[in-house]
Amino acid sequence: MGKMIKKKQIAALVLAGTMAMGSSMQAFACMGVYVGKEVSENGSSYIGRSEDIGAGHTKIFTVHPAEDHEPGAIFEDEYGFSMPYPEHTYQYTLAKDSPLFGEGEEPYAEVGINENEVAMTATVSTYYNDKAKAADPLVDTGICELSMGSILLGQAKTARDGVELLGEIVEKYGSGECNTIMISDPNEAWYMEIVSGHQYAAIKLPEDQVAAIPNMMLLGTVDVTDTENVIASEGLVSLAEENGFLKTEDGMIHVTQTYGAENPGKGQLTRLWQGTYYLNHEKGERLSIEPSEDGVYGPYDLLFTPNKKFSTQDIMKFLAYRGEGTKMDFNVNESIYAIGNKNQAELIEQQKQVDVDMQKLYEKSPELAQEKATEIGKVIAQDAFNSAKSILTELKAFKESGSTEMFVPSVLTEHIMPNYTVVRVMDEVSTEASYATLEKELENAKTVLADEFAVQDEIDVAVGCNGRKCVAKCERLETKRRKIESREKSFFSCLKALTL
Repeated sequence: MGKMIKKKQIAALVLAGTMAMGSSMQAFACMGVYVGKEVSENGSSYIGRSEDIGAGHTKIFTVHPAEDHEPGAIFEDEYGFSMPYPEHTYQYTLAKDSPLFGEGEEPYAEVGINENEVAMTATVSTYYNDKAKAADPLVDTGICELSMGSILLGQAKTARDGVELLGEIVEKYGSGECNTIMISDPNEAWYMEIVSGHQYAAIKLPEDQVAAIPNMMLLGTVDVTDTENVIASEGLVSLAEENGFLKTEDGMIHVTQTYGAENPGKGQLTRLWQGTYYLNHEKGERLSIEPSEDGVYGPYDLLFTPNKKFSTQDIMKFLAYRGEGTKMDFNVNESIYAIGNKNQAELIEQQKQVDVDMQKLYEKSPELAQEKATEIGKVIAQDAFNSAKSILTELKAFKESGSTEMFVPSVLTEHIMPNYTVVRVMDEVSTEASYATLEKELENAKTVLADEFAVQDEIDVAVGCNGRKCVAKCERLETKRRKIESREKSFFSCLKALTL
């Protein structure tokens, strides 16, 4: 994200500050990433971003149902932005701030997808220059990332529709922040920069390129007459021209040079370098983040061609990247502001196996895969609750003890990490790691069943005889039969899993 702290409660600020353990700029930064469908391994386009507001900033996943609205119904958020509801809004998923941070019903619901398959990630906060600020300042009651996701996902029919809707809102009501937003659907993806109080520019993203997006404007030259691939505010060019700060290249406006901050900031530039290097090593090595002799930064490329195709895991790891093994390695120099952190990286490694297992399960049964995915969510939530309860109990005891030492909960000292593995909810359904065992069970099936039949024949013969010897033999055979039944039960359980 790059959440622009505006009206955060004091308690929330204190909590976030104590958990972040860093400078305010670093604590509230974000990093976006785009990978086009032609350069992804599975042929899907990817949009996403990190939300680096602090380790203690809880997000809640939920589903907002479709709704019908009475004439005159008004949407209003905690920052003072308001606009009329349409007659109908669509169902959408969202990940919002927890009630702990107290800013409305769906605060900062900045990532989600609606029933029309329109997905969005908002926002990566950016900054405009003084000339743009003087000509078109941000609007206190304008739209902000606080509510942007809820509004767009509830109303967008396509990605382009979402961009056009947001553009109309910015022009009519103004924006309270400079932001970058990405919106996609199954057919295309768009990148949008809100560059001042009422101005914006958006481009349709090429399918064969990628982007690494820290908290800085990156749009270069934009042909505002290309209405097929560009959506821009009516005054984007004229405002800058009339106020003497328009920068052009090849007869087109250069958006970043015109509206962007003169100095993006060291933290943005180190993450730009890391992100560029991750997506294309050669381009990263050539990238200079130092200013020119006259103090000018850039220009920098928003889009470029990667040096390989990327998997889902590759893209997730991008958001945990710390420049390992490069000149921008956070592990070597902790003053470097990195894209990711250790906790993110560990969880991603775990997620890799989850993806493998769930794909195998989906191939057997989509319904069962959905069921198990839900169960995983439930056990993870229970884990989180148990950890929170443990921390609260320990904190109360620590307070009562009167200790003046630093409080460190046991979940940290004992390195208790979340367990997101599919194994926890599989029951009779097997994961990738056990498929070899299942195949072996199938090979042994004939032997198991043959033993069952042979023993039963012996029992039938023995039952017909008299005397202690016969009884003892029957008992031994019965014990053997029960053992075979146990093997048989295991076999059929395995068989069920493999034939779903």
